[in-house]
Amino acid sequence: MILYPNPTHENIYIDMRDFVEKTGLVEVFNGLGQKITERNYLSFPSAPVVFKVNDFTNGMHTVSIKVENYKRIIKKFVVNNL
Repeated sequence: MILYPNPTHENIYIDMRDFVEKTGLVEVFNGLGQKITERNYLSFPSAPVVFKVNDFTNGMHTVSIKVENYKRIIKKFVVNNL
């Protein structure tokens, strides 16, 4: 799983090509651990998934990805709205 760009101010892209056609859940949390958004996938696409982050607060955020039959994947990213 690749998450880019980091830091960001508009969009975050999550490349899930290793899990194409697997089911899973993507959750995004703010620096306080509060869930901001989530998406369920019946089949992860081959193209990167996009989350708009321009309305997120500045600072560290966490992406949590749970893919069927895999351990949870956690990645951090920074939102820097100028």
